Amino acid sequence: MGRGVVEPFDDFRDSNPPANTPLLDSLAAKFIESGYDRKQIIRLILNSETYQASSQPENSAQDGLKYASHYNSRILTAEQLVDALGFVTGKPKQFFGVPRGTLATWLPAPDLRPHDRGRIGDVEFLKVFGQPERQSACECERSDDVSLGQALELINGKLVTDMLSDRSNTFHQQLDAGKNTTEIIESLYKRALCRSASEAEIKIHNDYLTQHKDVHIAMEDICWAILNRTEFLFQH
Repeated sequence: MGRGVVEPFDDFRDSNPPANTPLLDSLAAKFIESGYDRKQIIRLILNSETYQASSQPENSAQDGLKYASHYNSRILTAEQLVDALGFVTGKPKQFFGVPRGTLATWLPAPDLRPHDRGRIGDVEFLKVFGQPERQSACECERSDDVSLGQALELINGKLVTDMLSDRSNTFHQQLDAGKNTTEIIESLYKRALCRSASEAEIKIHNDYLTQHKDVHIAMEDICWAILNRTEFLFQH
């Protein structure tokens, strides 16, 4: 949720008490009972009302983040964003030196040293979005600041452009197969935003498609617009 019960999460000491001691003790007990099953403890957390709370605070309490009164919206990490872009377009990023199909979030170490010129843009994308070089064990190495460079990467960066223009990506293949454009737009919304497009959104996109001779380029523009929404870029 963006903050540890003990914060920083790796700083356990008497002078840095947890925000909720009974909660921490309960989670520890459940973890031990499960035989140290990480999937089970993650499932327990994800199914809690606290984790599923709305990101809209019910009041102006200043301790909302510390005591989890509401979900804390935050931008996707560099690795999460690369994986999400690959999922929406159907063209997941392939990384050097690891098995095909390895996600960015699974990388054993930052992919920061390009071995060929074609990968420089991809490496730069991860660095711009705050991937740390892991020169120390401190999570503080990772930057979560929003910058102009991030906006430029999403607007016309090589990684996003290549994924959108690849004629073998999901929506280009759907167009080639003659699938209805409304169904394609619905699919993009569900993959990118986990929701259906509203009637107004469908109308705006279909009106845009009818204004262009090349439906493939127009659909690239529509997907680009969806990927640049804060609704896609942030966890809510």
